Amino acid sequence: MPWRGDTFDIKAGAKTAPADPRGGFSFRLVDTFQQVLILHVGYHYLILHFGDSYAPVTSLPWSVPTEALLLAISALLFNIFLTVRLWRLSRNIALSGIAAGLTMATAGLNVSFAIRGYGFDSLLCGLFAIKPHGIAALCSAIVTESVLSVAVAAHLYKARSGLRKHDDFLTKVIAFTVTTGMMTTPFNVAALITYVVLTKSLTVLLFNFLLAKLYAYAFITTLNIRKYLLDLAVKAYEPESLAMTQLMFNGIASTIPSPNPDVPRPIVNTTGLQTTTETTLSGSQTPLRPGPMRDMGFASTSR
Repeated sequence: MPWRGDTFDIKAGAKTAPADPRGGFSFRLVDTFQQVLILHVGYHYLILHFGDSYAPVTSLPWSVPTEALLLAISALLFNIFLTVRLWRLSRNIALSGIAAGLTMATAGLNVSFAIRGYGFDSLLCGLFAIKPHGIAALCSAIVTESVLSVAVAAHLYKARSGLRKHDDFLTKVIAFTVTTGMMTTPFNVAALITYVVLTKSLTVLLFNFLLAKLYAYAFITTLNIRKYLLDLAVKAYEPESLAMTQLMFNGIASTIPSPNPDVPRPIVNTTGLQTTTETTLSGSQTPLRPGPMRDMGFASTSR
């Protein structure tokens, strides 16, 4: 669900607005390539080597390490998004630096693991010849995703003001932050366990293929949740909650006037936060009902 005013890190992962030519990497593009590569792996072993139980030992199609490389790119894009979000909320150089370091370390391990795969002619032998490298990459991914999600959740928790509506809103934001930020973590843990325990099995590839999809789904889910969170904040008319939502996802916070001029309230600007469509991973645009901002007379206008 791209919004007018989305910053580059969001545009780099989601489809840009039709009138905005800027953009970069697309999760949908990476996801499509990954799907093609997974189909190629299936074609190689299930069609070309049908009935050959020794195929994983005697062959390694180029699509396997290439798929691992694209998975590394997906994980990097998602972790960069989470790191930028943490920086916008905390403005803590040390914490954001640690998060960025973990993100880059995980990306380095994932990319080097995929590149090393090109040097083998056997899937089974290659997978277990670089097993320590793979275990290190999975451990790094688990730690990075956990640190990013917990750090954002902890910062949001510290922002609790004691006001019931505001704190209830933050509780919902924390729940969404943890569930989307750590959506891939259980699968990374499962991949790590199977990689360590099942020494003569290719089960780890199952989780690898699932993770290729999950990073894209987690990112798209995070973007589409913005509409729901913004509606919650506007229904209660909580300017602090509106500001928090804007800051998390757009890095901006400016103003709408308080409905009661006699009561001083913080003010925020909802310009650029209205949308009429919801973006899905396939690229389709689903119409959304008018949000409460328009119903309450707070529809955004250009300035």
